[in-house]
Amino acid sequence: MSIDFSEKGKNRQIFNEDSAACDCYGKKPLRLLCGEGDKGCPEAINSALSFLPKRIKEKILHQGSLRRGFFRGLSEIRLSASGGCFITVCGENIPLYSTLTEEEAAELFARISGGSLYSHRDAVRAGYIPLEGGVRVGICGEVRYDNGNFSGLVRPDGFVFRIPGGKSTFGEEVFSRWINSGMPNMLIFSPPGGGKTSLIRELARLAGGGGRPHRCVVVDERREFISEDYRGLSVDILKGYKKVSGIEIAKRSLSADVIIIDELSAREAEALSSALTLGIRVIATIHAEDIDELRLSRDGEELIRTVNFRMLVGLKRSGANFECDIKELAADGKTYAQDPDGYIDNPHHTYGTAVEKQEESPERRDDVYVF
Repeated sequence: MSIDFSEKGKNRQIFNEDSAACDCYGKKPLRLLCGEGDKGCPEAINSALSFLPKRIKEKILHQGSLRRGFFRGLSEIRLSASGGCFITVCGENIPLYSTLTEEEAAELFARISGGSLYSHRDAVRAGYIPLEGGVRVGICGEVRYDNGNFSGLVRPDGFVFRIPGGKSTFGEEVFSRWINSGMPNMLIFSPPGGGKTSLIRELARLAGGGGRPHRCVVVDERREFISEDYRGLSVDILKGYKKVSGIEIAKRSLSADVIIIDELSAREAEALSSALTLGIRVIATIHAEDIDELRLSRDGEELIRTVNFRMLVGLKRSGANFECDIKELAADGKTYAQDPDGYIDNPHHTYGTAVEKQEESPERRDDVYVF
């Protein structure tokens, strides 16, 4: 199968900006010890399962009936026509002992692209397609170039559904520390699946709400924020914008107090440094296993130096539980404030649990888009 991204592929879209979303954020107090956690929004899991072949969905639901807290920890669904099919639950890869057929792979790609390949060409070029509920589907296949320019895929046969978590366990704790520290620029780091995106979703809600809301602008290049979650709040979401362009719009057109960006790199450092001269605060995330990897990486070192990040928040996942470390840098950006051992006061460890997602079996979509 060859996927064409020419003008003739322009028809209809699957991504619905105005789709309804349930309220992910409850009023229960912050839980810092291991426990069941707050229930997350079931929309993400429902969205992912609704696209899958029936037999694959049944295998996943069967696994859910066997494992306690299964839907609380489900973070990835990996399907392949050339390899195997797996799910990731609480960081553990679980085989489904199945493989997609070529016909299932073709139908799955048609479903997630909504029959509108042209409208998704930039996302597919970057290796993913965004779906409703904040789900992101990584696409694997053979790429095709014409005269050096990306023109499409040949036989897409691998799909990784990344399922976002619900409310971050540490949102209120991190936000309170940030406010009490004078709102320094904050860099959140963790390995993939460590909860970075869930945390900045919650920080956007907290910063843009309350009695003294800040003017928050989220640069959401990968379409992972759900607009309905921020109804009535002082939060503007720039969906699909490239990060540098989004930063410029946030500071010049939207009068942002706070810019929030997921998966930052050194390429955006210059644009962000100019925002600092306007008094704008930055909250961003980056991939790093730990503080040492962050410091040694080119992106991490450049961002800490150029963007003047003074609060570093490290997240780690161990099974169903998460760990959060908060560190603040002194003015030189190299030592930790008030503590030669690296922490303010005492080591600041807080523990939480993966969020619970409603264990429902959604109806399968019957419409199949052909391209």
